[in-house]
Amino acid sequence: MKKFLVLGSFLLIASCAPYGGTMNYSGPGNFQDFAAARFECSRASSGKSSGGFINEYGGGYSTRQTVNCGMLDACMASRGYQRNSNGRFDASSMRVQCSN
Repeated sequence: MKKFLVLGSFLLIASCAPYGGTMNYSGPGNFQDFAAARFECSRASSGKSSGGFINEYGGGYSTRQTVNCGMLDACMASRGYQRNSNGRFDASSMRVQCSN
């Protein structure tokens, strides 16, 4: 039982970390152009993620809206934006919950 508790805690902490490390991007245009591209790409790569468990005390199930961050990065790249730790566009205020 302790293994599952430790593993669950690790997964919860890992899911809160930003995907891919940096939240900065380099690319064309101004911040408004970047924000519009990120919004459209987030919407295009979103879906539902669900999971559940059953143990000797009962069970639970949940569904939530998530974004496939691999697809988000591909969409952003198709619009000219690349993750870059020295990039001028900071997306930390636009975090998304990743499904991968």
